[in-house]
Amino acid sequence: MNSHNLLLQQLDTQEQKEFEILAHHLIPIGWQSQLSYGEFALLLHRYIASKIDHNYAEIKLKKIQKIGLVEITKNSTSTNGERCQRLANTIILKSLAYKGALLIGEVLLDSILYIRRKADEVCQQELTLAREVNKSVPFMRVKGAKGMGKSSLLDRIGDFLESEKKEKVARVDFGTDAFGSDTFTDRSKLFDRFTEEVGKAFVKLTPGLVSTDLKFAFDKYKPPGKNCTDYLE
Repeated sequence: MNSHNLLLQQLDTQEQKEFEILAHHLIPIGWQSQLSYGEFALLLHRYIASKIDHNYAEIKLKKIQKIGLVEITKNSTSTNGERCQRLANTIILKSLAYKGALLIGEVLLDSILYIRRKADEVCQQELTLAREVNKSVPFMRVKGAKGMGKSSLLDRIGDFLESEKKEKVARVDFGTDAFGSDTFTDRSKLFDRFTEEVGKAFVKLTPGLVSTDLKFAFDKYKPPGKNCTDYLE
């Protein structure tokens, strides 16, 4: 039995239903939202026939928080020596058991099941900083075991650069026929093929762009990695 189900066992049947209502409200809006106890009462009332009052909603939400299914952060306006004005609490969903079909491969960009992690934030910050300060895009290596979300993260990095930074993003798949098995045992051949594929990808993306033949662009006295960097820059 997974940890989420152990937490759910601490709720009775009605409370589990109320938690599911809250969870399905939070998931499409980023797994968190500002929600007062009164608003939680109204949310429950939409799905439950009986009328839900403010006190009942507060008790249930605090119980859900106590067992670790959600996190509640109290909010208030900043003041200059005056009394703070209380705002609706921020409710953050901390635990949920997915009950749909088994997810295999990349998580679609618009999927509500994708959970943003620290890596998303770090990648976006580094890409933004490098562009604004150094006027370049840094080399980033995404490492992780199989099934840990590397491809899904790369998709979101690409989407971030295209939609928010208005950059052209080329995607090169090392699993295609362009990269034969012999490519990965020969460093020079790997850099040659990689540079060629990136060049082709950007030619397709950029009208009027013509790539230079690698035979003329590469210096045989330079390391393969340096040739690749110089060509792509």
